[in-house]
Amino acid sequence: MESAGIRHCGEVIRTEGSTVYVRMKVESACSACHARGVCGVGESADKVVEVETPDAASYRAGEEVVVSLQRKSMVAESVLLAYAAPFFVLMVLLVSLLAAGAGEGAAALSAIGGVLLYYGVLYLLRDKLRKEIKFTITKQTK
Repeated sequence: MESAGIRHCGEVIRTEGSTVYVRMKVESACSACHARGVCGVGESADKVVEVETPDAASYRAGEEVVVSLQRKSMVAESVLLAYAAPFFVLMVLLVSLLAAGAGEGAAALSAIGGVLLYYGVLYLLRDKLRKEIKFTITKQTK
């Protein structure tokens, strides 16, 4: 397995079945991270991630853990789905509608609607995506 591309420390909130819920900690190291411009964790003080693992029962609330993506290619795929594709949808719709003669307001609202539709489709496909983009969890050693 390749080394993880993005790693963040966090605290276990709870476990349910084979899922561990982890609250991510924002650290000053985010400013030096190569992915800071596209990683949503560095922008929020309180981000919760669901991590599927067969060892979920071994994690306890309050425990310090490290969450990472399994492969570097998953980082690129996540960034593409979350940021690049909706930007592309927005720009294509906006430029196309303006070129077709739509008013600026109507074109802007339609483009925003297209992005909302895109995120709606992602939401409907969340179970499939969850199987493809896997987080791993390890206990933090001091």
